Amino acid sequence: MVDYAAPPMAGQFFIVLDEGPCVLSDQLVAAAGARGLACALVVSALVDPLELPQLGPGDLLYRIGVSDRATVAEQLLCGPGVGTFYQDATGPHRLIDTQCLFLSRHDVPVPAAVYSLPRNEAELRAAVDTVGGLPVILKQPGHSLGVGVMRLESWSALHSVVDMLRASVGDQVVLMAAIEPAVHWRIIVVAGACAAAYRNPLRPDDFRTHVVEEPEYFERPAPPAAVDAALRATEALGLTCGGVDVLVHESGAVYVLEVNFPFYFAHPKRAANIDVAAAMVDALLSAPSGSTPDDGTFVAAPGEP
Repeated sequence: MVDYAAPPMAGQFFIVLDEGPCVLSDQLVAAAGARGLACALVVSALVDPLELPQLGPGDLLYRIGVSDRATVAEQLLCGPGVGTFYQDATGPHRLIDTQCLFLSRHDVPVPAAVYSLPRNEAELRAAVDTVGGLPVILKQPGHSLGVGVMRLESWSALHSVVDMLRASVGDQVVLMAAIEPAVHWRIIVVAGACAAAYRNPLRPDDFRTHVVEEPEYFERPAPPAAVDAALRATEALGLTCGGVDVLVHESGAVYVLEVNFPFYFAHPKRAANIDVAAAMVDALLSAPSGSTPDDGTFVAAPGEP
């Protein structure tokens, strides 16, 4: 059973979580409260899916949680007239495993890639030639923060890692070009515009990048070509909001790595007082009613933290 701190009301902002309140929900609730919008937190780990209420016109919905249970809760909550960041009613039910392949079909620049693990030596060599030769990147989908991304610069390393992956995870591995040297940008798209952009520098002694919450990484504008690619990628996936990872090569060429949705948006606020949550709430409030069905552990009245 899920208790509300106040009775459910029409025109609420429903936020789907995994385990409980977090910095992302805190930022969204604060932005909503400043605009007189009540929030209901739906903790998917605790809620009974059979008790989820039917949402309707005037209600807003965003999923922070990334678990399967949170995804199902969002799908159950989505219904006609509910405001979301999806362009149509199929959005909450759509899953694209080979996202870069899909984006390439919509003229979004992405790294050259082979989307299934080669079956033998001849296929492996052909795949490496296709993406431009060594070094190459191997990426096992389904992880975050760089986990599952490997850079291989020799045939001996590539052979051993491919054998291990083939034995452990099967064919669901992407082999792609290593775009080097390049700068990694995270570009946050909200309602067809860049709400925030920041550079992620390399980790010490690593080819992967990480977030550094210092103003200098958040205050420089992203290259226009990178912003344009991020906007087009988000649009192609049927979203009006997303966290887009873009590599900008030293030549100026840009490559979209992925569009994350849901995504982490707390860094700009903490590092440079750029309030992405406020932009998201404003976009939901101003957009025409979309599609999508809730329940929550509490309701924050307007103005409450």
